[in-house]
Amino acid sequence: MGESPLNARVRAVAADDTIPHSYFVFADGRLSRVGPGSTEAVLVAEVPDTRERGPGTGDGRLADRELELGIYVHGPWVCVTERFGVNASLINTVTGAVRGLSRADYHSDVSSYSIGFLDRDGRTLLVAQTQWNRLDVFDAETGANLTEREVFIRDSGRCDEDGSGTAPHVGRTNFSIYTDPPGSERGGAVQSNQLKSRSPSRLGWW
Repeated sequence: MGESPLNARVRAVAADDTIPHSYFVFADGRLSRVGPGSTEAVLVAEVPDTRERGPGTGDGRLADRELELGIYVHGPWVCVTERFGVNASLINTVTGAVRGLSRADYHSDVSSYSIGFLDRDGRTLLVAQTQWNRLDVFDAETGANLTEREVFIRDSGRCDEDGSGTAPHVGRTNFSIYTDPPGSERGGAVQSNQLKSRSPSRLGWW
Protein backbone atom coordinates (compact mmCIF):
# COMPACT_ATOMS: atom_id res chain seq x y z
CA MET A 1 0.00 0.00 0.00
CA GLY A 2 2.34 2.72 -1.20
CA GLU A 3 1.74 6.44 -1.11
CA SER A 4 1.24 8.58 -4.20
CA PRO A 5 0.06 12.11 -4.98
CA LEU A 6 -3.66 12.26 -5.60
CA ASN A 7 -3.43 13.41 -9.23
CA ALA A 8 -6.33 11.40 -10.70
CA ARG A 9 -9.80 12.90 -10.80
CA VAL A 10 -11.60 12.06 -7.55
CA ARG A 11 -15.03 10.53 -8.22
CA ALA A 12 -16.27 9.93 -4.67
CA VAL A 13 -15.25 10.84 -1.10
CA ALA A 14 -16.39 9.65 2.34
CA ALA A 15 -15.08 10.10 5.87
CA ASP A 16 -13.11 7.27 7.48
CA ASP A 17 -15.04 6.61 10.69
CA THR A 18 -12.11 4.75 12.30
CA ILE A 19 -9.46 7.50 12.00
CA PRO A 20 -10.34 11.13 12.82
CA HIS A 21 -9.84 13.66 10.02
CA SER A 22 -9.14 10.93 7.47
CA TYR A 23 -11.22 10.06 4.45
CA PHE A 24 -11.54 7.56 1.63
CA VAL A 25 -11.38 8.62 -2.01
CA PHE A 26 -12.20 6.70 -5.17
CA ALA A 27 -10.31 7.67 -8.31
CA ASP A 28 -9.13 5.85 -11.41
CA GLY A 29 -10.42 2.46 -10.25
CA ARG A 30 -8.68 2.65 -6.87
CA LEU A 31 -9.85 3.16 -3.31
CA SER A 32 -7.33 5.18 -1.29
CA ARG A 33 -7.13 6.74 2.15
CA VAL A 34 -5.94 10.29 2.81
CA GLY A 35 -4.74 11.00 6.34
CA PRO A 36 -5.03 14.14 8.48
CA GLY A 37 -3.36 17.13 6.84
CA SER A 38 -1.87 14.96 4.09
CA THR A 39 -1.79 15.51 0.34
CA GLU A 40 -0.76 11.89 -0.24
CA ALA A 41 -3.20 9.06 -0.94
CA VAL A 42 -2.42 5.62 0.46
CA LEU A 43 -3.75 2.85 -1.78
CA VAL A 44 -6.23 0.55 -0.02
CA ALA A 45 -7.33 -1.63 -2.94
CA GLU A 46 -7.71 -1.84 -6.69
CA VAL A 47 -11.42 -1.93 -7.55
CA PRO A 48 -11.53 -2.94 -11.22
CA ASP A 49 -15.15 -4.07 -11.43
CA THR A 50 -16.72 -0.74 -10.47
CA ARG A 51 -16.86 1.27 -13.66
CA GLU A 52 -16.69 5.02 -14.11
CA ARG A 53 -18.48 5.05 -17.47
CA GLY A 54 -21.57 3.12 -18.46
CA PRO A 55 -21.42 0.08 -20.77
CA GLY A 56 -23.38 -0.43 -23.94
CA THR A 57 -26.62 -2.15 -22.87
CA GLY A 58 -28.07 -2.43 -26.37
CA ASP A 59 -30.59 0.37 -25.93
CA GLY A 60 -28.17 3.24 -25.40
CA ARG A 61 -29.35 4.11 -21.89
CA LEU A 62 -25.91 3.85 -20.26
CA ALA A 63 -23.52 3.73 -23.20
CA ASP A 64 -20.42 5.76 -22.34
CA ARG A 65 -22.31 7.88 -19.83
CA GLU A 66 -20.28 9.01 -16.83
CA LEU A 67 -21.58 7.10 -13.83
CA GLU A 68 -22.13 8.70 -10.44
CA LEU A 69 -20.21 6.74 -7.79
CA GLY A 70 -20.96 6.36 -4.09
CA ILE A 71 -18.89 5.33 -1.05
CA TYR A 72 -20.46 3.83 2.08
CA VAL A 73 -18.28 3.35 5.16
CA HIS A 74 -18.84 1.18 8.22
CA GLY A 75 -15.79 0.63 10.42
CA PRO A 76 -13.20 -1.28 8.36
CA TRP A 77 -15.71 -1.96 5.58
CA VAL A 78 -16.22 0.25 2.54
CA CYS A 79 -18.68 -0.31 -0.28
CA VAL A 80 -18.23 1.50 -3.59
CA THR A 81 -21.23 1.57 -5.92
CA GLU A 82 -22.19 2.69 -9.38
CA ARG A 83 -25.19 4.67 -8.16
CA PHE A 84 -27.12 4.29 -11.41
CA GLY A 85 -25.24 1.24 -12.65
CA VAL A 86 -25.25 -2.45 -11.80
CA ASN A 87 -21.91 -3.04 -10.03
CA ALA A 88 -20.60 -2.50 -6.51
CA SER A 89 -17.58 -3.65 -4.52
CA LEU A 90 -17.18 -4.42 -0.83
CA ILE A 91 -13.66 -3.70 0.45
CA ASN A 92 -12.05 -4.84 3.68
CA THR A 93 -9.78 -1.85 4.31
CA VAL A 94 -7.63 -3.83 6.77
CA THR A 95 -6.69 -6.61 4.34
CA GLY A 96 -7.42 -4.91 1.00
CA ALA A 97 -9.62 -7.84 -0.07
CA VAL A 98 -12.50 -7.00 -2.42
CA ARG A 99 -15.85 -8.69 -2.99
CA GLY A 100 -17.78 -8.07 -6.19
CA LEU A 101 -21.50 -7.26 -6.04
CA SER A 102 -24.08 -6.78 -8.77
CA ARG A 103 -27.77 -6.16 -9.22
CA ALA A 104 -30.08 -6.97 -12.10
CA ASP A 105 -30.23 -4.30 -14.79
CA TYR A 106 -33.87 -3.23 -14.77
CA HIS A 107 -33.96 0.53 -15.35
CA SER A 108 -30.84 0.90 -13.23
CA ASP A 109 -30.25 4.27 -14.87
CA VAL A 110 -33.13 5.75 -12.85
CA SER A 111 -32.88 3.78 -9.58
CA SER A 112 -30.09 4.17 -7.02
CA TYR A 113 -28.09 1.09 -6.03
CA SER A 114 -29.34 0.37 -2.50
CA ILE A 115 -26.61 -0.42 0.06
CA GLY A 116 -26.49 -0.35 3.87
CA PHE A 117 -24.62 -1.80 6.85
CA LEU A 118 -25.80 -3.06 10.22
CA ASP A 119 -24.32 -4.89 13.20
CA ARG A 120 -26.02 -7.96 14.63
CA ASP A 121 -24.77 -10.53 17.14
CA GLY A 122 -21.19 -9.39 16.75
CA ARG A 123 -21.24 -9.56 12.94
CA THR A 124 -21.23 -6.81 10.33
CA LEU A 125 -23.95 -7.36 7.77
CA LEU A 126 -24.26 -5.81 4.34
CA VAL A 127 -27.74 -5.11 2.98
CA ALA A 128 -27.48 -4.97 -0.80
CA GLN A 129 -29.86 -4.73 -3.70
CA THR A 130 -29.73 -7.82 -5.93
CA GLN A 131 -32.73 -7.10 -8.17
CA TRP A 132 -34.75 -3.97 -8.83
CA ASN A 133 -37.28 -4.88 -6.12
CA ARG A 134 -35.19 -7.08 -3.85
CA LEU A 135 -32.68 -6.72 -1.01
CA ASP A 136 -30.49 -9.46 0.41
CA VAL A 137 -28.42 -9.53 3.60
CA PHE A 138 -24.82 -10.81 3.46
CA ASP A 139 -22.26 -11.54 6.16
CA ALA A 140 -19.52 -9.04 5.30
CA GLU A 141 -16.73 -11.30 6.54
CA THR A 142 -17.75 -14.59 4.91
CA GLY A 143 -19.90 -13.38 2.03
CA ALA A 144 -22.69 -15.80 2.98
CA ASN A 145 -26.19 -14.77 1.92
CA LEU A 146 -28.34 -14.85 5.07
CA THR A 147 -31.60 -14.27 3.20
CA GLU A 148 -31.25 -16.77 0.36
CA ARG A 149 -34.74 -17.67 -0.83
CA GLU A 150 -36.79 -18.46 -3.87
CA VAL A 151 -39.36 -15.91 -5.00
CA PHE A 152 -41.96 -16.91 -7.54
CA ILE A 153 -45.26 -15.72 -8.95
CA ARG A 154 -47.99 -18.32 -9.35
CA ASP A 155 -50.88 -18.00 -11.79
CA SER A 156 -54.10 -18.22 -9.79
CA GLY A 157 -56.27 -18.74 -12.90
CA ARG A 158 -58.47 -15.78 -12.02
CA CYS A 159 -59.14 -12.86 -14.35
CA ASP A 160 -58.80 -9.15 -13.77
CA GLU A 161 -61.87 -6.93 -13.92
CA ASP A 162 -61.26 -6.29 -17.62
CA GLY A 163 -61.18 -10.04 -18.29
CA SER A 164 -57.53 -10.05 -19.33
CA GLY A 165 -56.69 -13.06 -17.16
CA THR A 166 -53.00 -13.90 -16.95
CA ALA A 167 -51.80 -12.45 -20.22
CA PRO A 168 -49.25 -11.03 -20.12
CA HIS A 169 -49.10 -8.67 -17.16
CA VAL A 170 -49.26 -9.22 -13.40
CA GLY A 171 -52.62 -7.89 -12.28
CA ARG A 172 -54.11 -7.29 -8.85
CA THR A 173 -56.06 -10.55 -8.76
CA ASN A 174 -54.56 -13.00 -11.21
CA PHE A 175 -51.19 -13.64 -9.56
CA SER A 176 -49.94 -14.47 -6.09
CA ILE A 177 -46.37 -13.86 -4.92
CA TYR A 178 -44.63 -16.30 -2.56
CA THR A 179 -41.32 -16.18 -0.74
CA ASP A 180 -39.78 -19.43 0.53
CA PRO A 181 -36.74 -19.48 2.84
CA PRO A 182 -34.08 -22.18 2.29
CA GLY A 183 -35.14 -25.63 3.46
CA SER A 184 -38.87 -24.90 3.46
CA GLU A 185 -41.29 -27.16 1.65
CA ARG A 186 -44.32 -26.15 -0.38
CA GLY A 187 -46.90 -28.72 -1.41
CA GLY A 188 -47.55 -29.36 -5.11
CA ALA A 189 -45.31 -29.38 -8.12
CA VAL A 190 -43.86 -26.19 -9.55
CA GLN A 191 -45.92 -25.30 -12.60
CA SER A 192 -44.58 -23.95 -15.88
CA ASN A 193 -46.53 -20.71 -15.37
CA GLN A 194 -44.53 -19.75 -12.27
CA LEU A 195 -41.92 -17.04 -12.64
CA LYS A 196 -38.97 -17.82 -10.36
CA SER A 197 -35.81 -16.06 -9.23
CA ARG A 198 -33.09 -16.82 -6.72
CA SER A 199 -30.60 -14.65 -4.91
CA PRO A 200 -26.86 -15.42 -4.93
CA SER A 201 -25.85 -17.83 -2.19
CA ARG A 202 -22.46 -16.27 -1.50
CA LEU A 203 -20.24 -13.39 -2.51
CA GLY A 204 -16.71 -14.23 -3.59
CA TRP A 205 -13.46 -12.46 -2.84
CA TRP A 206 -11.24 -11.33 -5.69
